[in-house]
Amino acid sequence: MTVAIAAAVAIVLAAGAVYYIVGAREPAGRFNGAAIVAAARAYTRDTQLRKQPVPKSITLDELVALHYLTPDQVEAFRGLKATIILSAEDRSSKAVLMRVPLPGGGEVRLLDDGSVLEVAR
Repeated sequence: MTVAIAAAVAIVLAAGAVYYIVGAREPAGRFNGAAIVAAARAYTRDTQLRKQPVPKSITLDELVALHYLTPDQVEAFRGLKATIILSAEDRSSKAVLMRVPLPGGGEVRLLDDGSVLEVAR
């Protein structure tokens, strides 16, 4: 399965950390981690059912545009090009599940083991 159950749990846990990092800059922002995971899984499933290749990643904005998410479910990521990684060859404990570029440079990465890594550019 392209989006593993463990990845879903890690995204929900790690999204809280991203919310803390990004949300500190914009306190009114909210997100629904469970909805993000469900949207990524539904998009992957629907793509496979249409017998189309599943892309390696998709942005939260694309999931909103395709009606898998509503804007209020990803409000904390507004203005950021947050990307969910849908498939990867490397499924080690340090595989990246989500990337969130920061306005001042660098990015926040949510890793498969549930940890969050802020990388300076």
